[in-house]
Amino acid sequence: NDGYAKQKENLMTTAFMDKNFDMAALKLDLEKLAIDTYSSQVSPPELDKLLAIIPQEIDLMVGLEDVSQTPSKTFKLLKDINYLPSITIVQRKDLQEKAKAILRPQIRAELKNYIADVEAGKEPPRFNIENINEIFTEPQAEKIMVVKEMADNNANTIKFFHTLTNDDIDVNLKTAIEENEATLSGDLATASNNFLTETVENIKSNRQDNPVKYIMDTNPNLENEIIEVSNMSASFQAPNIYEASAMSEAQLGIIEKIIIKQEELGIINKKVMTNEQSKTFVSNYEEAAKNSNGDELNNMMNGLLDSYGDHSGIAIQQLRADGLPFGAVVSAGL
Repeated sequence: NDGYAKQKENLMTTAFMDKNFDMAALKLDLEKLAIDTYSSQVSPPELDKLLAIIPQEIDLMVGLEDVSQTPSKTFKLLKDINYLPSITIVQRKDLQEKAKAILRPQIRAELKNYIADVEAGKEPPRFNIENINEIFTEPQAEKIMVVKEMADNNANTIKFFHTLTNDDIDVNLKTAIEENEATLSGDLATASNNFLTETVENIKSNRQDNPVKYIMDTNPNLENEIIEVSNMSASFQAPNIYEASAMSEAQLGIIEKIIIKQEELGIINKKVMTNEQSKTFVSNYEEAAKNSNGDELNNMMNGLLDSYGDHSGIAIQQLRADGLPFGAVVSAGL
């Protein structure tokens, strides 16, 4: 009966849209619908069968909703037969498989972020390995555990690497590799050494290609200061002279720290902006030039002095490398 099926679906959908829905009331509504629809069409035993599966249908819909909203919690609950007691064994297993299908990409993403934080020398968030063996196949679960163990074993070494110059990293990398070979099993030693070597290559590459972003990514305190300055700028829509001075002082203080950090790390090609910031500036400048907006062009160039102070020359070199016309510097008198 298509009409019955549609009305039943509407009743259940409406009930589940209300987070505080009454399970008992829904059961009564569905029973009434079944009785009103089929009492004159089927025999009493057949009607009893329809009524008997209503609790199962409600529990199944609860399970599907819970799996979609809280897959990890629901996966654990499904092990308890007192959770959704009316569903069949087959339905319970099907819900578990649906939960696993949702959890697998989530866990892989969490592991990727965990590794990225370790590589950046940051304290990674807790990575929950509970139920890994149940959610993945045995080879997949073992690979995840090996990768996590490898990252954990090398986390402190990588944090130390981030404080060193490139030359000092090379010396300490050699030592770390030798220690791994002496203390770890063959496969784990190889995996750990490959991980360390690749991480060092990334550190060097990031320092050379995008040193400001590298410093921001590996120094949470500095990153927080940048966010605070950005919040100051957003809160002062029309800053007075004192507010503007406070923002400028905070900005110049951050730039000074970025320069000092590059000097400590032995970075030769110093920068004061991330690559993205530099390219965005050049793009905005080109757009203003296209529109012949001389005032905006001058304001942009003069703003470099306010933002970078004594290091505005480095800012101009970086912008020029990213395509800023030479005339832009001359026209601003910098």
